[in-house]
Amino acid sequence: MDACAAVLSTKGGQAFFLSFLLDITPVCDCRSWSPTPIIGDIGMLAGKDPLAVEQTSIDLVEKAIKGFYPEKRLADFTGADGMHQLACAEKAGLGSRRYVLTYVS
Repeated sequence: MDACAAVLSTKGGQAFFLSFLLDITPVCDCRSWSPTPIIGDIGMLAGKDPLAVEQTSIDLVEKAIKGFYPEKRLADFTGADGMHQLACAEKAGLGSRRYVLTYVS
């Protein structure tokens, strides 16, 4: 969060954020191996507020998980719950977790 705030402080509000929700795996797919996805492609998100984009990403993944595994949450697969980090980032003024989702095809 601190690193993000430091970088954004140099951008003068001119940053744009993208999130690609493709083949969601329970662990980071940046490793040399990647486990089988738990959710397929959801889509791409874009916005000027990093927290709104991240909150939307989490909400959409949670919704998709409920469709396949009604009794599960994302944290059940990852072993971590990122909501505390988003709450701290919002409190620190990095953005807002409120969003309006607009679908574009």
